[in-house]
Amino acid sequence: MNATNTTSLDEWFIEYANVELQDLWITVSVSILQLLILGALIRIEMTSKIGRKAIFSTLNVLLFVMIISNLLIMVFSQLYSVCYDPVWIVIYISLSYLFSGVLESVILIYSWIRGFPVIQLLFPKCQVYMNGFLVLFVILEIVQFLFLLLQQIAMYTPLLNDQLDMLTYISTVIPVAVNVVVILFDAFVAGFYVRYLRSVRGNDLDVEKLEILAYYGIASCIFLEIWLSGIVIYNYFVISPTLNVLKLSVSLRFYDLGPLAFMFIQLAMKWALRNEEVRRDSRKRIRIESAKMASSGQPVMTLNLEASRPSKEKRRSSGFKQSGSIKE
Repeated sequence: MNATNTTSLDEWFIEYANVELQDLWITVSVSILQLLILGALIRIEMTSKIGRKAIFSTLNVLLFVMIISNLLIMVFSQLYSVCYDPVWIVIYISLSYLFSGVLESVILIYSWIRGFPVIQLLFPKCQVYMNGFLVLFVILEIVQFLFLLLQQIAMYTPLLNDQLDMLTYISTVIPVAVNVVVILFDAFVAGFYVRYLRSVRGNDLDVEKLEILAYYGIASCIFLEIWLSGIVIYNYFVISPTLNVLKLSVSLRFYDLGPLAFMFIQLAMKWALRNEEVRRDSRKRIRIESAKMASSGQPVMTLNLEASRPSKEKRRSSGFKQSGSIKE
């Protein structure tokens, strides 16, 4: 390695530590904010649901795990960046990889549960196939973690040192496969969202909650595609023969902070769904009161029950209807 490359590598190590420290504090601050928002939304839910069911609903638990996992990834990445003990380096990197796998798995499961009401309308038999797919994906994540762990052991300790090249190759290929799977899954889900929105466009149907799921789902899928592409770009810069510290630091920052933006989208979706639930309950109460007044012979004041809903041109129904309850 020539002097220029050595200098660039030294600069990158310093820049990496600085970026990770800054991103850690950003992640800590934003994660606390997100936990407060999630707590506030759960508190609102508890006014209309049984307390424990609201707190420990599947989606709430998954959101909580996403926020905490992302925070722990940054904590262990920062510890690794300032550590010089090979054993602790392996431990910190391995824990960071572990929670990265947890985050990716939870995001996929969360996206599936969120999109299920829409997907089920268009592809009723999908649940069996998707459950099997999710199990295989989790297994793939476990395999990825094990090979990454073995690679770090071979790199920083005398153990498995003669297998380093093979482990490095496998540890490079598997994450690419994982990213491809996630990208294809997101495209699959986004395709159903788009198809659903086209199907109900212009119909006078009570499907506001499904439309909220579809719009926010599309936004989530698009952002995940961008974030995963950013990860690929970062990995490319890392293995590039010529180190560009600026490009690496920018791509690293996007890599680190991307999940925070994704989780804000999910919290915004949860808030929008809750608001729609309140509007729907209000319309229901108005109908009940009107029915009571009519049955008692009292004059019923004409009420615009659709005032809180966007007006839609009445066209021929496509046959879609809102099925079951949608989890918030």
